[in-house]
Amino acid sequence: MSIKIPKTIGGVADLLQRMRGERHALQAKIDEMGKKEKEIKEVALGMLNRSHLDSARGKTATITKVVKEVPSVQDWDRVYKYVKEHDATDLFERRIHRQAWRDRVEADGAIPGIQTETILDLHLHASRVK
Repeated sequence: MSIKIPKTIGGVADLLQRMRGERHALQAKIDEMGKKEKEIKEVALGMLNRSHLDSARGKTATITKVVKEVPSVQDWDRVYKYVKEHDATDLFERRIHRQAWRDRVEADGAIPGIQTETILDLHLHASRVK
């Protein structure tokens, strides 16, 4: 998909706005399809359960019930205590919450072990058409 990039900065801004609008429209459709897919999965699981089956096959696909165990923290204080006692920091995902970092840096200055990276980005705002 080749797009002709305008020669003026205003033209580029307008193109970027149009592309964002098209992407958001597509994303809305994708989100709706995801909701429908989730509903169909629930129906399929219900049908498998009522039929006492673990899987079923159609002409182009097979569905199979899968049991997964996922963590759900009920008491963060107990989790933190466990992590400290067992040096189990691997239970956490490794990323820094940006706003919490900003708030602490503003209040207390730099945090040891964290370096600031500057990333140049572009914000796009729709103009009001008159």
